[in-house]
This record gives sequence, structure tokens and C-alpha cells, in this order.
Amino acid sequence: LCASNFQQERVQSPSLRLHQPLLYTMKTFTLISLLGSFLTLASAQNQTFGPFSAFMDTLYDNSSAPINDVYCASALGVEYPTLGSLPTFPNVGGFIFLDNDAPYCGSCWEVTDQTTGASVFFTAIDKSSDGFALGEQTMITLGGQAGFIEGTIQVVATQVDGSNCGVNV
Repeated sequence: LCASNFQQERVQSPSLRLHQPLLYTMKTFTLISLLGSFLTLASAQNQTFGPFSAFMDTLYDNSSAPINDVYCASALGVEYPTLGSLPTFPNVGGFIFLDNDAPYCGSCWEVTDQTTGASVFFTAIDKSSDGFALGEQTMITLGGQAGFIEGTIQVVATQVDGSNCGVNV
């Protein structure tokens, strides 16, 4: 009975009632901070997309081809006047995600062949009607001689930090 009375007195204590809102505020703040940290970490994770078909287009093998010939010319042209001036050349080309607007112009992707497991860092500079449009060199790097002969390979792509491609957009 004494312990029971002690608990009742403690809960009814005016000083404890004054500290309860502060205690709940601190717990809520801590919970919100932890949740925010978790969401920031989750959104920073790289996502892999695909599989996509990747096909060969020799336009992207020409290092002297003007950047004005590709969809992303307005985003890249000042700093990179030719395809060969792009740091990832010859790993440049078309990507299906480049559509009516250009948020992916100059974006950096790690493209991986599903058969060979080979991968390259690739800069998206042009539209593609289906998956990726790759130059001959990139096709051989990813798919080997078989990919070159077939003319198409299956790839997955992970958008990565632009520092992997060295492109500033």
C-alpha cells in the first residue's frame, strides 16, 4: 500500500507535470531526427534500372563529331565542343530516359552487361528510341566480340555521381 501511494504521489507531483511536455517534445524531436536521417540515407542509395537493350550506333565512335549533333547540345556544348572532349569518351551515347526535357543530359551511369558482367561509366548525351545507343568501342568493352557481332546486348544501368564521369553540367 505504501509503494502504491508513493507512485500516486509521484505522478501527481506538480514538478513532474511541468517536465512531461518537455520530455515528450524531446522524444518527438529525436524520433523525427532519426526518421529524417534514415530517409536521407535511403534516397542517397543508387538505384539500378533495367534490363535495357543496348544497340550499336557508330555515331558515338567519332571523337571529332560536334556535340551540336546530339540532343544534349545546349547543356554540354559550351564546355564540350566535340564527343571526344567528353571525359568518358568513347563511353557516351543515347539513353531512353532523355525525352521531352533534359534532366538526364550529361548524367553519369554505370552500365553493366548482364551476360559478361563488364561495366563502364557512361555519359548520357543523346536520345535513344530503346534502351542505350552505344558506340562500337563501348559495345565491345561491355559485350565482347559476341556483343559486337550480335549488335545488341542486355544491360542494367545505375545512375551514379557525376564525378565518376567527370562531366560538369
